[in-house]
Amino acid sequence: MGRSNREPVRISWRNAYWMIWILGTILIVLSWFHVVSLGVGWFGFFLALIATLVSVIVNANFRRRRPQKRVAAAPAVAAAAEPVRPVDVTFAGDLLQVSLSDGRVISAPLAWYPQLEEASEETRTDYELDSNGIYWPDLDVDVSLLDILDGTPPDAD
Repeated sequence: MGRSNREPVRISWRNAYWMIWILGTILIVLSWFHVVSLGVGWFGFFLALIATLVSVIVNANFRRRRPQKRVAAAPAVAAAAEPVRPVDVTFAGDLLQVSLSDGRVISAPLAWYPQLEEASEETRTDYELDSNGIYWPDLDVDVSLLDILDGTPPDAD
C-alpha cells in the first residue's frame, strides 16, 4: 500500500488556465464530429475564450508589477571577441576602401582627404595600418576607422 501522508498536488494558476483552455478546445473539436451537441461546443468555445482572456490579463498585470531581471553579458564572450582592425587599403574611383579583419569592406569618399586624392599611386600604396586606422607617413595623413564607420568627414584643420 502507498503512503497516506503524501503532499497534495498543487496546480498553479497558469497551469489551470491551460487546462481549461485545452478542455474548451476538446469540447469544440468533439462538437465538430457530432460526439457532443453544438451547444456543448459553443460552451467549450467560451470556456477557452474566457481562460485565454483571464490568462492574458493576469499575466499582463503580473509582469507590470514585477521588476525585470537584468542579465549581464558573459565576460568570457566579450573577452573572446577580437577587435576589428584594418587589413588592406584600396582605391576604387573616387573612394577609399578599407578591408577589415571581420570581412567587411568600408569606404569613404576621397574628397574627404584632399591630400590622398591628389597623391600619386606610389605614395598612396605607402601606408601603415594600426588598430585605429591608416597612416600615410609621406603625406602625414591619418584616417580613423571610427570616422569612416560613422560616416563623419575629418575635421578641416
